[in-house]
Amino acid sequence: MTRDLNVKLKEIELRLSELEEQHDNVAEYLQNVLSENDIKVLLNDYLDQKEYLSREQIKTLIHEVMEEHDYVDREEMESVMRQYHITTLKWGITFVFSTAGLVIGIIRIFF
Repeated sequence: MTRDLNVKLKEIELRLSELEEQHDNVAEYLQNVLSENDIKVLLNDYLDQKEYLSREQIKTLIHEVMEEHDYVDREEMESVMRQYHITTLKWGITFVFSTAGLVIGIIRIFF
């Protein structure tokens, strides 16, 4: 009977030491998790303090830079290109008519 009690007591002590070790491991894990959460909170606070530009502020800034440096936007460039195309077509048509007139004139003179 005493022997059974001693064996039971040893088993309980062994189980107690295992539970204490598990407790220590869980406590250490929780400490690490809390440290990671602290870092996340500090990072979120830092990001909240930073100022970011909104889309409207970015558009305004781009517009101001475009006005300062005499850049051309897409619509203006397309308009200028269209004007050059029309001018080139007019020049080409005029060249064809004048060449045809010249050829007809030369043919009339000699024939």
